[in-house]
Amino acid sequence: METQQLQYGVVSWSSPSMPLPHEIETVKHHLARVMPQMVDMEWQFDDKADTMSLTARRINLPNMGQEAFATLRFDSVLDISPRLLARWSKAATDVMDLTPGDVVIDADVFQNEECREMAAESCPSPAPKSSVRKPKRSMRDIFSRTAGSVLNEMMILRDESASPPTLEKQEDEQIAALDLEQQRAIDEIQAAIIRYVTTYHADPKELLLKLQGLIIIDNKPSPLVVNRDMEIVLSHYDEIVVKMPALIKAVYILFLLHPEGIVLKSFSNYRDQLEEIYSIVMPSRDEQLARDSIDNLCDPLSNTLNEYLAKIKQSFRRYIRDDQLLGQYSVTGRRGNPYGIALDRDLVTLPAIFA
Repeated sequence: METQQLQYGVVSWSSPSMPLPHEIETVKHHLARVMPQMVDMEWQFDDKADTMSLTARRINLPNMGQEAFATLRFDSVLDISPRLLARWSKAATDVMDLTPGDVVIDADVFQNEECREMAAESCPSPAPKSSVRKPKRSMRDIFSRTAGSVLNEMMILRDESASPPTLEKQEDEQIAALDLEQQRAIDEIQAAIIRYVTTYHADPKELLLKLQGLIIIDNKPSPLVVNRDMEIVLSHYDEIVVKMPALIKAVYILFLLHPEGIVLKSFSNYRDQLEEIYSIVMPSRDEQLARDSIDNLCDPLSNTLNEYLAKIKQSFRRYIRDDQLLGQYSVTGRRGNPYGIALDRDLVTLPAIFA
């Protein structure tokens, strides 16, 4: 069977002879541990090939509608491990993998890489030998050193657990939760696309076309609306709400209010305005934590402001994959020059409270 004839949702096992039932079951057993959806695909066998291989059409986004394949070459079923199958199945089914074209994985090359990794982990480089003879240690010395080490670790843990809460820690936890939520959504989308191509052997590009208007797949900027609830909404992208922690959102609104841009080293000049915006975004705030965090943001010797600008970009990247489009919503600039938001202000709507 020619590779070009292979449909979506089908795995081709090529071999000089028909694989034995126990060989097929072994491979499927390993595969079920790493990518169970591929076990449910239709399996076809070609016993006229010169070498053994597993091949599937790639359903990754840049390859949808293209004749791109993921191939795993091996000499024996004994060469196949779950890690090897995981690499091959990921190349075939990871819809967020932006690598275009064919992927060929060779079991021999993979085994050599795996052996080197295992050797590096199990056999670290020996420390250089010292010509100085170490003094003998008594059991009392060993006990004292061990007890001291344990006490030091307990003190470190106690210090970490007793560290006062900060607004930055709270917001980092919120960002981590949003990232986890996004990853779960990506996993669900990926599983749905795999089920689609497995069931219908159809080009998944058709599925994306059906979703046109529900997801962002073009490079046209959407109007940005800050509504009365202080939510940042991309109105033409199915009313997507761009989620970000309150102080980060306040910083973003501050830049929206200054289309001329802000020089970062002069950010402290906007402290009072930022505090006022934050009080609107987060009425039930902790006053002391807020003051401490805003002071930190306005400190020219701190890197916190740059970190916040990176987190703003990260927040929009959850919803906008195109880099050029993402740049219009992010806060960008050059050192020493004003930083600002490039989005056309005709596309920006702010609540009357900021008028």
